[in-house]
Amino acid sequence: MNKENLILCCFGRAGFEALNHILIKDNYGFKNIMVFTHKKNNESLINFLEGMKITYYTESINKCKNVLENKNCFLLSIHYRFIIKKEILESFTGRSVNLHPSLLPKYKGCFSSVWAIINEEKETGITFHECIPEVDDGNILIQKKIKISNKDTGFSLFHKLITLGINNLDKLFELLDNNYEGIPQQGESSYYPREVPYNNTVDNEWTEHKKNIYLRALHFPPFPPPKMS
Repeated sequence: MNKENLILCCFGRAGFEALNHILIKDNYGFKNIMVFTHKKNNESLINFLEGMKITYYTESINKCKNVLENKNCFLLSIHYRFIIKKEILESFTGRSVNLHPSLLPKYKGCFSSVWAIINEEKETGITFHECIPEVDDGNILIQKKIKISNKDTGFSLFHKLITLGINNLDKLFELLDNNYEGIPQQGESSYYPREVPYNNTVDNEWTEHKKNIYLRALHFPPFPPPKMS
């Protein structure tokens, strides 16, 4: 794998821990690190980037083609809030990998931990996959499962999945150094858009069981709890 530039697209606690892990590992041999992140509700990560004097951008990577064009790069996306466009993925030489908090091809899109609880799944997990223009559809490099506890909330489950992802970064870079291409996604696919499930509202017609599951799934600070209809 090319070790010239590491492009890390990330946000919040996930971005902070991923970056810290990468730095502890002496950048996995990369000569330069550039970070694309978000400004709002992201003070800890931005303060860390500034303290470490790491180059970062809060503008969408989709508007920064000039920064990447014709460079030798490896792009890693972890909890980044923009879908990275085809023209960006094709603007540099090198591979691109995303961490998705579900067992792809199930639960593509958004709110995967929330929907897994709403749908009363018994397990979920993480997938490192190649970034391609089709959302969450690239070859699978790593997939790891965890059980969903009956006490898990959308918030707790999401953070368990982030930790699981960070703990598999060493394995990811080992596979990439060996030019592992991954395997195509197989099985039934599902997709959820960037919309809060059921408009963040409890339906009074639901059973008490469904209401309790929904309230547990939508517990995701600092976002407000569901409203009653």
